[in-house]
Amino acid sequence: MAGEKSERLYAPDMAVGFYRGALGAAARVPGLAGEEARVRARVGENQRLMGRLDEAAETYRAAMAAAERAGDERTLADSCVALGNILIHKPDYEGARSLSEKALGMFARLRDDAGTYSAMTNLGFIHYYKGEHAEALELYSRQLELAGRMGDRLREGKTLSDIGGIYWEKGEYGKAMENNLR
Repeated sequence: MAGEKSERLYAPDMAVGFYRGALGAAARVPGLAGEEARVRARVGENQRLMGRLDEAAETYRAAMAAAERAGDERTLADSCVALGNILIHKPDYEGARSLSEKALGMFARLRDDAGTYSAMTNLGFIHYYKGEHAEALELYSRQLELAGRMGDRLREGKTLSDIGGIYWEKGEYGKAMENNLR
């Protein structure tokens, strides 16, 4: 698809145009209505990459509505996480928490560890930004265990970095450095 090729070339503005064209075509072709949610989610991701967060938020809301209509729980959960991440930076912590917890439940039903990890990332950021360091550390510990079960060294490293950031914020520099060297 031209939108995906544009993404690989890091041309998000071009990708948005192609995806919007695909939305119009899908509406006219029987059997493609279920693709609307996934295409809208791709548009939202590209808008987010360009820093157009308000547009991306609206697009993710439209993707969520389309996913609900189509019964596409995976796209709904992914869009909840993506919109939640945008809301964290607004900051609308309660809105972000609600969406991330909703996604966490869906990912659990889907047995999607990568999705669970992403929803947990949002929740960890919320705790961190609110200064709830104990809650963030507890969540990151669970997230680190999940990454280990997944065998995902990149996610383990990211989580260790997040944990180290909390220790640094708390002034526990030795723990931060020790954690980041793990």
